[in-house]
Amino acid sequence: MVDDTTPAEPAAAPERADALDRLFASEWSSLVTTAYWLLGDQRLAEETVQDAFVRLAESWDTLRDPMSAPAWLQRAVVNLSRSSIRRLITGRRIQSGQRAPAAVEPVELPDPDLIDAVRRLARRQRECIVLRFYGDLTVEQIADTLDLSAGSVKTHLHRALKNLATDLGTPP
Repeated sequence: MVDDTTPAEPAAAPERADALDRLFASEWSSLVTTAYWLLGDQRLAEETVQDAFVRLAESWDTLRDPMSAPAWLQRAVVNLSRSSIRRLITGRRIQSGQRAPAAVEPVELPDPDLIDAVRRLARRQRECIVLRFYGDLTVEQIADTLDLSAGSVKTHLHRALKNLATDLGTPP
């Protein structure tokens, strides 16, 4: 005999779903912007953030503190972006004769010269700049996200700002 009064989902599932919905509403735009700055492609940025949310949902029960979910998502987006960049580079090497598809740009784009200059930065400098100025993270949050010391983050930020100033022809 089947007990029809037994819920199909655990009691925590609706709470988890509500928490994920709130996170999605509050973090989606910022995370997509971060991924866009790292990847340079709106569609790929959105897919990356969606993948991060799927992974968070799958591992929600392993989070020690649900309040750390935004930081977890930020780190996941950076790591997934890195993986995407590696796949793109490998794919381009294999298909060296083919042109990469055009990027779909978000509605509000900063100066194209700035975008190009940021993309020319070394990977760590680019990640630190994007997380600081577009992800609005503190030095400590960036250090945690990228698994670096705060001193390293400061060094990367300093070098990135100096390189951007030189590249854009503005005084540092």
